[in-house]
Amino acid sequence: MKSVDNICSKQVLVNAVCTASDLINPKLIRLVVASLPLLLGLLVLPATVVAQDQDDEAGFQSLLNGKDLSGWNVLPTPEDKRKMLAQRAKTGGKGPVWTIVDKKVLLDNKTQTDDGRFVAKDGMLVVMAPPEKRRIQTLFTQAEFPGDFVLKVEFRASENADSGVFIRGKQLQCRDYLRAGPYKKLKQFNVGGWNQLEIQVKGRLAQCFCNGEQLEKDFVLPETGPIGVEGDRGQLEYRNFRIRKMSAMSVPKRQAEMSLPTKDGGKIDYLLYLPKGYSANSDQKYPLMLFLHGRGESEGPLARVASWGPPKFVARGDQLPFILVSPQCPAETEWESKQMVAKLFQLLDHAEKTWHVDSQRIMLTGLSMGGSGTWRLAAEQPHRFAAIAPVCGVGKPGDSEVLKTMPTWVFHGSEDAAVPIAESVQIVDAIKKAGGESIRFTVLEHVGHNSWSAAYATPELFEWMLKQRSVRHQQPKQKH
Repeated sequence: MKSVDNICSKQVLVNAVCTASDLINPKLIRLVVASLPLLLGLLVLPATVVAQDQDDEAGFQSLLNGKDLSGWNVLPTPEDKRKMLAQRAKTGGKGPVWTIVDKKVLLDNKTQTDDGRFVAKDGMLVVMAPPEKRRIQTLFTQAEFPGDFVLKVEFRASENADSGVFIRGKQLQCRDYLRAGPYKKLKQFNVGGWNQLEIQVKGRLAQCFCNGEQLEKDFVLPETGPIGVEGDRGQLEYRNFRIRKMSAMSVPKRQAEMSLPTKDGGKIDYLLYLPKGYSANSDQKYPLMLFLHGRGESEGPLARVASWGPPKFVARGDQLPFILVSPQCPAETEWESKQMVAKLFQLLDHAEKTWHVDSQRIMLTGLSMGGSGTWRLAAEQPHRFAAIAPVCGVGKPGDSEVLKTMPTWVFHGSEDAAVPIAESVQIVDAIKKAGGESIRFTVLEHVGHNSWSAAYATPELFEWMLKQRSVRHQQPKQKH
């Protein structure tokens, strides 16, 4: 199209010169014709520059047209905020002024909101300083944004200014960070100048950065919602507000790929699934299942962890009623090692602090090497788990005393040549001999090492695990 536009520009210019030829002095005509190459070059140059700029931001869609607030609206004040304000007024509590909105206000073709707080000006969205010291107001896109995406926006904050960017309705603080917080240790923040926020959304989790420095990790979001901005105190200017939706090929990833730095200076990578209806703004707590894969999934990308078991069910589209954490064990080690046991408990600690986890309903399961890891973790901190389900793993009969009260369901194939069924028989018998009455043992007849396909297809397994409760509140937490 660029070449067509240039050809058209040349033809219009030539036509203009020819049409006026009988009205212009012949010497002047010759001068104009001689200048055509220079004039045409000037016409071509801007098109080339624009094309380069567009290539740098390929796939991004602007959320601001630079002229007005089309595509944005003011939404009614949520009921929970109304109740909060009513209670504050009743008790005489103090706090910032809120603007109460009763009906949605569309802003198509408008350059500012009715009160002038949000203004489209010079290609920017400006959040004006309120006449009061503080006033809370919000502005949202009319569109909602499910799926994976990258959001970028540049902002400039006045001294001690306080605003926010909403991602699917959840707020990320956007402020004069070094003076107003909460991210006062940023090294790349440009005080009084332009800074860039970048929010990478995968599933229901976001990674948030300012000028390349991480602000938030594992920022939990609703399933969908609009993009928005908040006004509180001071003036903030936003520009280049743009979003790039990920390709359809990447959307089916229903488990976020995560990584947690560990105390030994390393990390542990894992897949995270949050059940449908999970909300960071709700007090509802959910059971959590920790799944440990087998040796075959240690090699290759993190997505390979979803080859079997619960993460495979999620990958194919099943809805599970619990939080699922599926870490990956490096090929050079195993789940039972002291290092990996420590990392797994750090991951559980992180999960309980980050998500709404019912600490009395943490379930543990694994297959093959992961089955052995299941036995090991349960023996290390038996009070931590509500129930375990080791599949074709190796446990230590010497751990029977600490495991005798643990609700346990063991699976093993009778024809397993890789991990003989005798391994499961030994520890099951030892637990029963120690007085264990909460153990179940399913022998899968004529099944080899791959007993996990049948084990995790057992309809009652998850139902049984979800009914169990741990007794961790009765025991002190062990050090690890």
